[in-house]
Amino acid sequence: MDQVLVPQFSNRFELKIVNITAASKDAIEVSENAIAAIEAVLYQALGLESWVAPEPLTYVQNCKDAFSSGRLDAEFLQPKYAATFDKLSSQFELASLGDLGVVTKGVTVPYSENGSVAIIRSGDLSDISDDSRFLRSNLTEQPFLLKCGDVLISSIGFGSIGKVQVFDKQGSYATVSEVTVVRQNKVNPYYLAAFFRSSVGQMQIERFITGATGQLHLYPRDVAKFWIPVLATGRQLEFESIAKAALAGKERAVALLKVAKNAIEIAIEQDEAAGMAYLARESSTE
Repeated sequence: MDQVLVPQFSNRFELKIVNITAASKDAIEVSENAIAAIEAVLYQALGLESWVAPEPLTYVQNCKDAFSSGRLDAEFLQPKYAATFDKLSSQFELASLGDLGVVTKGVTVPYSENGSVAIIRSGDLSDISDDSRFLRSNLTEQPFLLKCGDVLISSIGFGSIGKVQVFDKQGSYATVSEVTVVRQNKVNPYYLAAFFRSSVGQMQIERFITGATGQLHLYPRDVAKFWIPVLATGRQLEFESIAKAALAGKERAVALLKVAKNAIEIAIEQDEAAGMAYLARESSTE
């Protein structure tokens, strides 16, 4: 590290770079605070602020319940699932995803470096704002094209299974068979995503995961059984506002860091004056 060369610029140029990176950090904090607020708003809306699902060390279930569910594993029959359902059904209408619309999955297709369709894979659902991470295919391969408002749930693999995103991008995008797609228009998709990212929503996802570590699966037929409390439309819109504020903060942070990086590269490749001129142009466009 002692031999790494660092270019020296004037205090004025360096101060501008510092201020831009600080603004980027502030924008990230805005985004993170918005994301952190979503679950608090959700739990307040559902009346779950101080409620904890019971998780006894031992419990007894009827054979009838086991056979009717088609599951004999003890994890699936834990009392916390029924208790959570009973708690929320006493206050809200609960709608299954299958009743709200279509629960399906994508189609895995061959990839093409110069393809015209971006393919969102299961592992991509940690962040779908960065198009550079997507592989591509062509319409001739008949990919499963996404529509704005689709909710995507990662349905395979330890570490990625259960991640949830709202697809809200313009252009041609598709997804693979390892991603479950919830397509409906009865519940705000941002509220739906917020609910299934929460501990209550993840509880349902975890309940229906099958397989062993490294070979975990979540099937559309089971996702269709998931339920969600139906809130008033106005309350649902709160989650869309928060989600969009979080995305705007993240996009601003990324854009600011790109400006700082470009300015430094221009200053190195040309001169500091050119870097300053670039910063002036970028500042005028904000």
